[in-house]
Amino acid sequence: MKKANIIYHSKHGTTRAYAENIASLLGEWGLDAQALSIGQCRIHHLAEADYLLLGCWTSGLFFFGQHPDKEWRQFAKQLPVVSEAKVGLFTTYKLATGSMFHGMAQALHTKVNSIDLKLRSKSCQLNEAHKAALLQFIG
Repeated sequence: MKKANIIYHSKHGTTRAYAENIASLLGEWGLDAQALSIGQCRIHHLAEADYLLLGCWTSGLFFFGQHPDKEWRQFAKQLPVVSEAKVGLFTTYKLATGSMFHGMAQALHTKVNSIDLKLRSKSCQLNEAHKAALLQFIG
């Protein structure tokens, strides 16, 4: 059975709920999927994953100033090189994501080979476009 770990950092719970919804959907599709906060994530969670989704809330109030928060950037900095898992990013936001994915990719640039998925949500709900992107990601 393929394994998906969805690792998140949430400020008010929206990103946590989005990660849990992603894990639930992937579980329905037959994957062994779990959502873990960055505080719960351990090396074995990274090593055992076929799919790794990394997410955080969008910090910054302006369209051009969004960035991953300090805790998520520190987490990314401490990650080992992830070479076996297919990697995706996700974020939740209030107004816009701006340069959020650029900032996340920059923090991960020496840690992953490529980023194969980018999901963004204003709520914690998965819409049909999110589901289609996830299906393509694991396909």
